[in-house]
Amino acid sequence: GSTDGSSRVAEAAGCRFETDWDMGQIIASARGEWILLMEPGGRPQSGWIEDIMEYTALNTRPARFAPSRHYRPSLLSRLTHRSRPLEYGLLLRKADAVAQSSGGLGRIGLDIFLKGQKARRLSAELIPAWALRKSS
Repeated sequence: GSTDGSSRVAEAAGCRFETDWDMGQIIASARGEWILLMEPGGRPQSGWIEDIMEYTALNTRPARFAPSRHYRPSLLSRLTHRSRPLEYGLLLRKADAVAQSSGGLGRIGLDIFLKGQKARRLSAELIPAWALRKSS
């Protein structure tokens, strides 16, 4: 389980924090019209809730957090490593997620689900999990 307080942050924002999950089940049980998926350990920076509220009121396309200006991978790292699917999160409408997951998406389908998600960039920044692990 999480030891960095992520579950408390998720609860305070009205979210659920899942540790053992099935993507199709999570999507189907989501309470709201939008779903925010994040890599464990990633930390949205201040103002993220307001940014998401504004974005969801005005848009229908998926979105990702902006990379933190203070935690950028080196040039070599950017050239040689692919980013992880949820490195900067993914915000998408529940209806779109349900439509895409109707093919029986389960525990191993996250990469397939995330592939091809053309997302806009939110103005709120996210410190990716790798940056926090590296600084520990």
